[in-house]
Amino acid sequence: MKRLFTGLFLLLAAISASAEKPLFVREVTVGGNSQELLTAKLEFYLPDSCSGYRLFGLHSNERGVEEYYRRGSLVKIFFTARSGPKFQLVFYKNEVERLQQKQISGVLRRVGEFDGRNVKSLEQFKELWKNSKLRGAEFENQIFSGWNPFGPKKNSLHWYSAFIELPCDGRWTFFSASTDASFLLIDDMPVVNSPFRKWVSGGQHGQFRGEVELTKGIHRLDYLHANNNPDYCYAIAAFLPPGAGKRHLQVIPEKYYTPVLTAEAGPLKTPGHRPACDFSWRLLDMIEINAKQMYVVKFETPFKKYLNWSLGPEIPEFNYFYFRAGEYPVELKCRAGRLRQKVIIDYQYMLKPIADNQVREFIKEALKQELSPGIQKEGYAFLVEALVKLRMKDEAEKFYKRLLTKQDIVSPETVFILFDALIFDELLRQEKYGEAEKQLNIVLKLLKAPKLLAAANLKYAGLLFYRLGNNAGTKKFLAGVRREDLLDAVKRMRYDLLQADMALMDKGPEAAAELYKKIQGVSALPDRSLRLTVSGALIAVRNCYILKKYAAAWEHCEELEDACPAVRLDPEYLSLKAEILRELKQPRRAACVLLRMLHTGPPPALEAGANWRLAQFYFADGQYLLARKRLNIIFENAPRSKEAAQAMELLEKLKKEPQL
Repeated sequence: MKRLFTGLFLLLAAISASAEKPLFVREVTVGGNSQELLTAKLEFYLPDSCSGYRLFGLHSNERGVEEYYRRGSLVKIFFTARSGPKFQLVFYKNEVERLQQKQISGVLRRVGEFDGRNVKSLEQFKELWKNSKLRGAEFENQIFSGWNPFGPKKNSLHWYSAFIELPCDGRWTFFSASTDASFLLIDDMPVVNSPFRKWVSGGQHGQFRGEVELTKGIHRLDYLHANNNPDYCYAIAAFLPPGAGKRHLQVIPEKYYTPVLTAEAGPLKTPGHRPACDFSWRLLDMIEINAKQMYVVKFETPFKKYLNWSLGPEIPEFNYFYFRAGEYPVELKCRAGRLRQKVIIDYQYMLKPIADNQVREFIKEALKQELSPGIQKEGYAFLVEALVKLRMKDEAEKFYKRLLTKQDIVSPETVFILFDALIFDELLRQEKYGEAEKQLNIVLKLLKAPKLLAAANLKYAGLLFYRLGNNAGTKKFLAGVRREDLLDAVKRMRYDLLQADMALMDKGPEAAAELYKKIQGVSALPDRSLRLTVSGALIAVRNCYILKKYAAAWEHCEELEDACPAVRLDPEYLSLKAEILRELKQPRRAACVLLRMLHTGPPPALEAGANWRLAQFYFADGQYLLARKRLNIIFENAPRSKEAAQAMELLEKLKKEPQL
């Protein structure tokens, strides 16, 4: 205890001797098990009330540091240390001069940007580097990279400062393989010269090399890379040891690079070592969908109670979701006081794969944040895209209702995307046609843009024709659709199919056949290939139906109609399609298919079967007059069929209904 008190007294005395009065301190511990002096990297958060900092040893001696990266309150530095000793990181209100420290181990990569000119020499690279804007920096395991983690690959400058330990004296051969220009130096002496724009393959085959006589031990290696390629960013340092002969070059392994220690910064404290309000943040992930981003930031504080975040939640650990890059002030009030930091959100260029189930969990958390405390305006468009892509139907239904109440901040386009992709289709699947029509009318009142109106009117026309059998209403809404206003090929094909299907009902199969021929599916294939495609798809539909795999059968129906739209004139296929829909619990839609089938001129047996199924549907639906009409057609056109016998039984039931 006496030793600790004496060390603290000396530290505070040294700090007080400086012009600046310290505001906070953090204790720093160096990890690992190395007793050699190495470069130690450290990340810490600088309170918003502070601009300067210094690093001290426990015996009050200031240690040199180099700051290699700063974004908002997050600061990254390195210094020289062994494993074990503790240091004090001291914060000041204003900027202060610090002792400087050079890197002595590891691989530090700095990334800048330039104007993309063709780099022809080492001197030109160094001049460009002096004037470049630093985009980021990080310690790497080796010089073996295929990306730029801090920005676009194109027009990026990379400077790797590394230290390698060689096991023997001798003449070493070094190689560089890179997209575009690269230069390799050993102990500040140029060894490999690889200028100009070019592909990486020449370097991979050892084209760019240099030999140098080196002693056993540690040597500095600098690798400079200027990348112009928009799609690739290869930087590879390789070598051959002395006496290797003509063996194939090898990428310099990680074990040849000297290690870097990792230091950890403890909780924020006052100069008297009392706990101070403190928290940390880190950009956990970025999720991108259709050029829209959601940034996941994890916040943590060592304090458990009496928390008041400016972000809303009163818990010590949580994820917060941003939808726009920028700088955001975040403040925490707790029993130990208050603290503000600057949180920087920027586009992430090097993302690790993230599983769909984890994305779903993030989306659910973001939806809760939308309820309270809220999300940025851009968040609504992103969440809609995410719900559609991940097919999160339950969440989409609830979110859609909230979108309708936020028309002042949510665009009609955003509302329509969700309605079009999930809400409307789910209502149709459940045959909630009344609700679907109601929601369509709500959406139509929101829309002003001609292209969105065209898409909505096409949906309305499809609902009336394929689900409700309202041909007159279909013509009205289809008249409000200009084909050129439909944005994608899928919608234009639906428009063409609807025109052809309506022609079947109004003018007959010959007129419809002409329109089906104009629809570009796989029907442009030669006759034999087309017949094989259609035949195979029909077999798949029938097999799935026989096996009672109705959902799969329906998928094959859609594939078949995409390949050959004219199959919609085949009465046998339409009869099977209607039966599949009935098994999928969509009897109204099945009835509309049967009505179209009756206009194709089916053989007597298929016609009688269709009329019988329609009579059953109308009876179950309470449309007794329509049911009786279908029974009369059976008695007139197929009096000796089995359907006629079944029709007599249903007719007896109809006579008991009061409506007749």
